[in-house]
Amino acid sequence: MKIVDKIIQIKADSMPPKTEFIEQEIKAQGIDPIRWAIIDTKENTLILSVAGYEI
Repeated sequence: MKIVDKIIQIKADSMPPKTEFIEQEIKAQGIDPIRWAIIDTKENTLILSVAGYEI
């Protein structure tokens, strides 16, 4: 297994988004998250710092 550390963007339908929604979107981008943090927002777009296992 390879661990990756990336900055990703996801679009949320409503603010604040639920944890389950965020983790589902991270997995949709090919990462099984170990940890993540919201580092910025732009309207309904979240910018996340994510570390996890590459799927």
